[in-house]
Amino acid sequence: MAKKGKAKAKAKAAMKRQARTEVVRPEVKGKAAQLLKELDAAQTGGGLMMWEVEGDTLVGEFLGLETVKGKWGPQKLYTMRDNEGRTRTFYGSTVLDREMDGIKAGDTFGIQYRGTVPSGKGRPAKLFVVRKIA
Repeated sequence: MAKKGKAKAKAKAAMKRQARTEVVRPEVKGKAAQLLKELDAAQTGGGLMMWEVEGDTLVGEFLGLETVKGKWGPQKLYTMRDNEGRTRTFYGSTVLDREMDGIKAGDTFGIQYRGTVPSGKGRPAKLFVVRKIA
């Protein structure tokens, strides 16, 4: 009887792990959805960039963007391949979208997170510096 209980607990834990890696993003469609699914499955250190540590930097080739349904309305989802060959995605914001305005698919660029400042809208605004390299 104890073996059945342990096996059931193991199966339940495995299902939880699988649920964490198979993130459902119904608002993301097309190539970005497939890309995100592959990134979630691979968990290779690439994936979604959250910009949490001041000084976080990415350099690489811009692959494109899609507009997805976000928590507060339409939001841009950017995709790039970093210099280590990993595909990275990150969500836009008012500040980041403005900085990314001149970057086109195929451009090599760098992006650095510079921290936050009060925005007057209840949440601090994240600051970024984006530079086209080639």
